[in-house]
Amino acid sequence: MQSLRRTIQGSIRMTGFTSDQLVASSKATATAMFALANQAFHGCEQMIQFNLHAARQALTESGSYWSETLSYKAPEQVVAHHTKLLQSSTEKALSYGGQLVAIASNTHAEWLKIVGSQVELHSRSLPRF
Repeated sequence: MQSLRRTIQGSIRMTGFTSDQLVASSKATATAMFALANQAFHGCEQMIQFNLHAARQALTESGSYWSETLSYKAPEQVVAHHTKLLQSSTEKALSYGGQLVAIASNTHAEWLKIVGSQVELHSRSLPRF
């Protein structure tokens, strides 16, 4: 046990870190890891909420579509209604994809801020050789 302690102390001296600096660095790293985990959960929550909203909306629209479709008598009316639905669905799919990209981009940007601050912190605290 004593030899391990001497080895660690020797390693600390060789790197130029004091034990206080090592503890502070470890705390900062742990804080950053928790910040990254929290940001990941926040991004996942946003995706889940968005997908639930989209699923509810699709279910509601599907019910409306079918009740309208079944009320038509002529095949031309059904085809026109279906064509209108396809156009609307295409626009909604593009909007959906754009919103997913926005959520992912925001999460990525927050991660980069956290990682950037850690890089800056560690580059300032490293001993100069």
